[in-house]
Amino acid sequence: MTKKQIIEYLKNKNIYDDCDVMLVDELIFNLQMIKNSKREIKDKGVLIDIARADADKEYWQQNPAIAIYNKSVKNLLDITRKLSLSPLDRSALKIDTEYMNEEDKEAEKYFK
Repeated sequence: MTKKQIIEYLKNKNIYDDCDVMLVDELIFNLQMIKNSKREIKDKGVLIDIARADADKEYWQQNPAIAIYNKSVKNLLDITRKLSLSPLDRSALKIDTEYMNEEDKEAEKYFK
């Protein structure tokens, strides 16, 4: 989905104003952050070792990508509310499903 597609969708619903362009930009940015943080979590795991290379012990901490993911999802929901996008609208724009990984898509089947 592109910025143009989102704006066209909002215009067709008569809920777009020129000042919404910033919100649309932030929506797209947060969707990308969600996608990137999911990839990071999948690649490195929920916990990461942050000990120095010369340390004797491992020091595990929550992957910072989890906090980024959680904040981006919250931002996404806030932005979609500000743009007056309902869950049905988000589904029509594929906002929720386009950024799911394969495991999310598989789990989604059980909740429909």
